[in-house]
Amino acid sequence: MRKLFILAMSVLFLSFGSAAFADITGNTQPVLSVSPATQNVVKDAGTTSFSVSNTGTGTMPWTAAVTSGGTWLSITSGTSGTDTGTITCAFNANTGTSVRTGTIQVTATGATGSPKDVMVIQAPTPLVKGDVNGDGHVDLKDAILCLQVLSGLAPDNINPAADVDGDGKIGMVEAIYAMQKVAGL
Repeated sequence: MRKLFILAMSVLFLSFGSAAFADITGNTQPVLSVSPATQNVVKDAGTTSFSVSNTGTGTMPWTAAVTSGGTWLSITSGTSGTDTGTITCAFNANTGTSVRTGTIQVTATGATGSPKDVMVIQAPTPLVKGDVNGDGHVDLKDAILCLQVLSGLAPDNINPAADVDGDGKIGMVEAIYAMQKVAGL
């Protein structure tokens, strides 16, 4: 009799899959699922989203909060819900030359898999030779900054990666390069 019961329960489990979590007494267990686990986004400002769902049984209230990257990443909708929902996030432009990562934590108290962290990974602004002010473009502003450096002024916003000739300095070569770019040469 016991073997028959175990066989029946195995068939029942295989028939309905692992998403149904209910024991013999009828207790239910919500299971937190958030997808995708990671969103790779462009360097420009924009939005992205994550889907939240209860892949178990029972009712699953959940909340979402930014736990890292709060200076550039925010939740614009979907900070809480029940069972299913969408978390929509806004992100500012990444003007830096490094990838940055923000984390959103989704919590469903009492649910299996809670809390769950998902990540937003934002691309950097690419390094551009001659881009002395680091805005991603070579333009007249860059030429002016080079000339300021040559005249003895020391502006704070110099991008050392703008070095065109590899001498480790921002100077006349970079000023000429920037002016040539502006002139379309």
